Amino acid sequence: MIKYCIAIAILCFASLCSMAQGWSELGTGSTSPLIARGQISVIALDSVSCVYIGGSFVDSSGFSDVVKWNHMHWKKLSPANRDDSVLAIATAESGVFVARNLANGDGACYVSQWDGSKWSGSLDLQRYRSYNNRYKYLRHNYSINVDGSIYSIVFDDTGELYIAGDFINASNNCYVYKCSERNCSELDSATNVFLNCSRICALTVIRETDMYTTGFIENNSPNMRHYNVYAAGVIGPDSLHDEEYLVVNKYGITGKNWTHGGHWSTMGAANTIRIMDDSKISIAVDSSNSVYVCGYFQYDSQHINVLKWNGTNWSELGNGSNALKAVSADLTMALDESGNVYVGGALRIKDRSFTGVAKWNGKNWTEVGGDRSLFTATNGNSDSGIKAMAVDGSGDVYVAFDSTLRKPVFVMKYSVTRNKK
Repeated sequence: MIKYCIAIAILCFASLCSMAQGWSELGTGSTSPLIARGQISVIALDSVSCVYIGGSFVDSSGFSDVVKWNHMHWKKLSPANRDDSVLAIATAESGVFVARNLANGDGACYVSQWDGSKWSGSLDLQRYRSYNNRYKYLRHNYSINVDGSIYSIVFDDTGELYIAGDFINASNNCYVYKCSERNCSELDSATNVFLNCSRICALTVIRETDMYTTGFIENNSPNMRHYNVYAAGVIGPDSLHDEEYLVVNKYGITGKNWTHGGHWSTMGAANTIRIMDDSKISIAVDSSNSVYVCGYFQYDSQHINVLKWNGTNWSELGNGSNALKAVSADLTMALDESGNVYVGGALRIKDRSFTGVAKWNGKNWTEVGGDRSLFTATNGNSDSGIKAMAVDGSGDVYVAFDSTLRKPVFVMKYSVTRNKK
């Protein structure tokens, strides 16, 4: 009898694991479902995989805001109504940071911080630095307002903040704005790599792994770590360019003289990767410093959607029978901790088209969940198009959709583990 009960328990556990895998909608059956209509522009995760979405959607009160999924309920992050559209979200130990366009239409953008109970325009950046192998805790308050739109906010893991968008400097070039324990300023204003750049669409930051040993520089320098910053921008159209072209710039260290700071450099030749149909652009870097850029591109007379930098040139990630092709320019990309690449949108692998997520495992592209699994799980509503995507540390995938005539905005999760929805 005991063996029989154990066998039943094992079967039940296996069944639960199986049921937890696959696509499911966040909030289904919840007492606080996501009920809003409009457009989702961004999705972000915190360190415990709580989900944050923002955009220009409106809820029952008639206002848009940032909404959080806490593994049990959807909850608006403020009792106060806001009607400014959300463009970017980043999470850090000190809170949730959000870039919003002012609703009055004057083109200005600002960053506000949610500290767990209220919004503030004064940003409390918490940063850790190492002095003689000891951490010092620093806090600084900044207000960030720019004349233009902010498309990307990212943190490195010491708490420094990087911001980019279509705002420009005195030389009429776009730039990356960095806030550290010293100040907020343009990152390396001396290197003019963003000449004729109309906007920076995406940023990512990764630690330079060969600059330190077990987290500490052997000479006990206060500059404990160095971070490479990668920016994907757009050149043109202007008097010199009839079309839009992709430019990817890297801020990093040359050689080992890293204590004096880094500089920007351009990856690849200029004006060679044409951006088609006003495509969304994503950039990501894995732990081996391989750089990936996703969009709707024309390169070497080929339509290409995911490019990889090999240190010298850009090349398509997967080609021939292993190529991934997009049906539309509405694409998004993310990486998991193992370096697997995920692309969401209206896609085609070989002769099969679908709206969903494709995964590159180092050799092949495959549809996450299997043949048209997302379409089936959403009862066909996925054909409205994936607007934003994120992947957590477990490899679970989150995709966000705009509202349709049949359905409010919604978020789907693909579970590869028995995590909570």
